[in-house]
Amino acid sequence: MKQNPEYVFKKRYIGIFSSNYLIQGLNHSMFVVIIPIYLLVTQGMINTATISFMISFIMIPFILKFLFGALSDKIGTKKLGRRKVWILISSIISGLLWLSLPLIISSIHLNLVLIFAITGIFIILGVSINDCAIDGFILDICPRSKLGQTTGTCWAFREIGILMGAPLSLLIITLFPIYVLFICIGIFTIFFSLLTLNIKEINIEIFHKIDFFNNFRTIVKKKENWKVFLFSFFMAIFGAIMYVFLSLLVLIKIGLVNQKGAKIETFSENINLYLLQAIITIFISTGVIAGSIIGGRIADKKSRSFAVIFSFFLTSISTFLLFTPISSNGWHIVLIFATIVGISMGWNASALTSIISEYSKKYPETNLTYLSICSSFTNFGGVISLFTIGIIFNILASQTSDIILMYGIAFGSMTLIYLLGSLFTFFLMDKKQFEYKFDGKD
Repeated sequence: MKQNPEYVFKKRYIGIFSSNYLIQGLNHSMFVVIIPIYLLVTQGMINTATISFMISFIMIPFILKFLFGALSDKIGTKKLGRRKVWILISSIISGLLWLSLPLIISSIHLNLVLIFAITGIFIILGVSINDCAIDGFILDICPRSKLGQTTGTCWAFREIGILMGAPLSLLIITLFPIYVLFICIGIFTIFFSLLTLNIKEINIEIFHKIDFFNNFRTIVKKKENWKVFLFSFFMAIFGAIMYVFLSLLVLIKIGLVNQKGAKIETFSENINLYLLQAIITIFISTGVIAGSIIGGRIADKKSRSFAVIFSFFLTSISTFLLFTPISSNGWHIVLIFATIVGISMGWNASALTSIISEYSKKYPETNLTYLSICSSFTNFGGVISLFTIGIIFNILASQTSDIILMYGIAFGSMTLIYLLGSLFTFFLMDKKQFEYKFDGKD
């Protein structure tokens, strides 16, 4: 399967893809950023391990992305092709669930954590299918010379959605009940998916000719691919824990949120945590956007290897800075350090996507299946890291009352696992397989 040389990849396509990544990020942020703060505000106290276990449960569908990738590669319609049909169906399901959530909460008298966990796993199921199909759409039509830039930009918008969820919630919640936020997310989830109808698809009937099982066997039989899968697993560890706990750690370090053992509570009911969260995430998201875009461009213009190695350096430095002793009056320094962590998160993500996207291009008929297998390992790494850090928090809570020490040991342990695992698998990979040199033949 070769891309039609007459096909023109238009700049506006990046905008449409990015808007869908933005709404994916907003869906993601509701469960990893907004809802934990919402539970803390409404209940006054929440167990750290409960947050970890709830989020790890909700994110399970992302582990199954290899199945969704296979479906999108093989099944489609003549009118919509093999990508748009999955984008539309999955987004409509997630959107309708968001629109129904206010009714579910008000009519079903269950624990809020349980309601969000059950509803969330089905919402994220739709989001993960949409994410998978969008990834495949990009691989189908994006030329290799723009792959790093495109995936880096899309990833940056995804991070904007994840990290800017708090400012968005502030804008709405200060004027309306949080249910209005749920309704807005549902409407935009459906709306942005409809924009993909404006993108021209290529090889629209190729799915009828694909021998999926033979191609799948080809992928999993190669040892090189298993190195990539394991690399994807370890690369997810750092970002997963930072998405969930970074803003909470900043609130603790600047002395505005108290943690007793494994439980977090507010010092005062008058503290507007949404406002504080908004300020913190603006700094973090600025770093993530910069890291994602610059990392993607470096991967294209210089080398994939340099982008990856530099991401390891950034991660090490940013983690060290984050736990540098600073008084509560040094809140501005803490925000600067959090921004640097955000840069490392974005750079790490764009470096990873540039490599796995390059490998995916080697399997044009089932490029999404390959990318989805990598994504499944990535998300599995994220789920395992959240589950593990939840256990670590519970163990440390019985051993020490020093909150910063608890976070330092937990973050330090997970970062060390991330670095050792990622470095080991990266140096096992064949550099010739993922380094793209511009030769004018793209």
